[in-house]
Amino acid sequence: MRIKQTLEYSKGPWDMVPMATVILLLLFFFLLCSTLILQPGVKVKINLPSTGFSGLAPQSRLIVTVAMGNVEKPEGQIFFKDQRVQSLAELEAALKREANRDSNQTVVLKADRRLPQGTVLNVMNAALSAGLPVVIASQSAPTQP
Repeated sequence: MRIKQTLEYSKGPWDMVPMATVILLLLFFFLLCSTLILQPGVKVKINLPSTGFSGLAPQSRLIVTVAMGNVEKPEGQIFFKDQRVQSLAELEAALKREANRDSNQTVVLKADRRLPQGTVLNVMNAALSAGLPVVIASQSAPTQP
């Protein structure tokens, strides 16, 4: 003998709470799992040169910032790891210490475009003599309409 089913499905309004929960969980997942690339450094106003090439900076990097100098030091002010460096010899010694600690790091050089070319080359030579590769930071070129 067969038993009749007397239950019927009732269609009611959609419950929005589970849908909102899923959307918030997805939002939290993407926020927490995304890679945020932050560049630490000193707040110094520099005018970066522009380029049409846009590449990604290496993950293990050391930031060296060279800003325009003032009357006492016209060749530029050098900052490394949020600290002002007084001379190229001091910068080279600090970079050698970092190279001894981890040789897979890359120096990202942020230099003002108005600096003399010799100053930028001296900073690059200090990094290269420490045995670290150098990448020059720039901003992307403005798109032409």
